[in-house]
Amino acid sequence: MREEDILAKGTITTAEHVIGVAGGLFFGFGIGHAVQGRYGERGFLFMLGEFAAAAVALGGLVSCITGDCNDTYIIVGVGGFGVLRVWEIIDLIVVPPGYNERYWRVRSKVYGTPAPRWGAVVVPTSGGGGVASFSLRF
Repeated sequence: MREEDILAKGTITTAEHVIGVAGGLFFGFGIGHAVQGRYGERGFLFMLGEFAAAAVALGGLVSCITGDCNDTYIIVGVGGFGVLRVWEIIDLIVVPPGYNERYWRVRSKVYGTPAPRWGAVVVPTSGGGGVASFSLRF
């Protein structure tokens, strides 16, 4: 990604990070990357891969229904889908902090000293309450 694109996009906020991980965990198919604004970088690859793996598994299932069962397709499809989902979730968790660091380096290089960075998150708990966190870095 070019420096101009990084500056134009800005940082991945804490909310985008958390909601993106949840989207990838519960839905997959690049949805979490779209929430984080990274669909064009990698999200579409996960979407295509997961659709392809699901199609391979479905093809194997159809072959079993029609009587010419080839369970290799089912195993490869389901296994590939599982590997892609795990990889997608790890990517959604790990990449945003590194991307944000890169943004702040580019911003510092272009504009001088970076502005203070802050983040906030609220996590609901099972008892009806919640836990809040706030951080400020200079």
